[in-house]
Amino acid sequence: MLKDQNIICLGNNMWESNFTNTMAEIMTVLSSENKVLHVDYAFSFKDFLRGPKAIPFKKILGFEPRLREVKTRVSSTINVLSPPPVLPINMIPSHPLFLKLLRVNARIVESEIKRAVQQLKIKDPIIVSGFNPYYGTMLAGRLDEILNIYYCYDEIATGWNSNHGILIENDYINKADVVITTSEILFHSKSSKTKECYLIKNGVDFNRFNMHAANVRNAKRKVIGYTGSIDDRFDIETMKYLIENLPDVEFLFAGRTPDENAFRILSKFSNTRWLGAKKPEEIPVIIGGIDLGIVPYLKNDYTRSVYPLKFNEYLAVGKPVVSSNFADLPEFDSFIHFVSSKESFLNAIREELNTDNEIKKEARIKFASGNSWQKRAEDFSSIIENALERKGFLKSAS
Repeated sequence: MLKDQNIICLGNNMWESNFTNTMAEIMTVLSSENKVLHVDYAFSFKDFLRGPKAIPFKKILGFEPRLREVKTRVSSTINVLSPPPVLPINMIPSHPLFLKLLRVNARIVESEIKRAVQQLKIKDPIIVSGFNPYYGTMLAGRLDEILNIYYCYDEIATGWNSNHGILIENDYINKADVVITTSEILFHSKSSKTKECYLIKNGVDFNRFNMHAANVRNAKRKVIGYTGSIDDRFDIETMKYLIENLPDVEFLFAGRTPDENAFRILSKFSNTRWLGAKKPEEIPVIIGGIDLGIVPYLKNDYTRSVYPLKFNEYLAVGKPVVSSNFADLPEFDSFIHFVSSKESFLNAIREELNTDNEIKKEARIKFASGNSWQKRAEDFSSIIENALERKGFLKSAS
């Protein structure tokens, strides 16, 4: 495992997010033996309209220390930096103008990073940009890094990224020493642009989830659970069909609901329960209290590159899972019931609830145990060590 290195993470989320953060999980493991500085998402002035619950105003504006030390679940520490506010530029159609203003924003963030670097006495850092090619490409070579890694865990050509994302990402891939992806589709897409492209699929904090596998449900009413964001990936029509046709089953939703239309349509049904956004550490006990997990995603160009964290989370607790066949994920074929229509989704739920047993449960748990974040971090570490060795910054153990 990587040791005694300095890692600066350019995040696309806040460290203390109310959902599981792929890069945060990897860095939590690596922080046991390395110094990690996580740079939170740089909020714009426009983001301030979201209200005080959405963003840490006092830290961003400097009324509280922007740099802080936080404890992780493995008892290590992470240094977390909240950058100052930046200009809102995502909706600018002109690419040349966008680039000019992005450079301005990048210099604002760079200045704060360098203050933190000086305070923490960080030298020769490894840069890991977690799905943040914007600052990744603008800051490449400006932080005296010995290695630059683009950690790509989502498709860039969607949503607000669709305006400039592909051009920015291509530029960053040309500058990065290594690209690490989280799904087969992303790997094939990015590997055509660089020789140093690798695949490390998402994982699970296995022990934290598996401890709830022993939970015994005695309630007569079955509970079907969905944990995660209800956003533009979510198939509202299929979900509505399932709720209508399983009136004796409770549907439990735990997670953010940025798609207000979905909440408006689905929350009308009496057999739904909404827990709202939950911290990652709260999710295992919620899954322990359900009978079956679902992933009702739409099938499109965006979702085909997704490798859901919730797959391994459901399985680590031993729960049966039914999912739409939104992506090609053959490794899950023996453990997840994939379906192609709302009717087959309904039938699969009934089948899984009626045929579940301890043998199936143990098989799911065993499979998920091989997908722990510890194992993923070891793979991540090996890629970094090999890259450092090739560049002459790390001596071969042999």
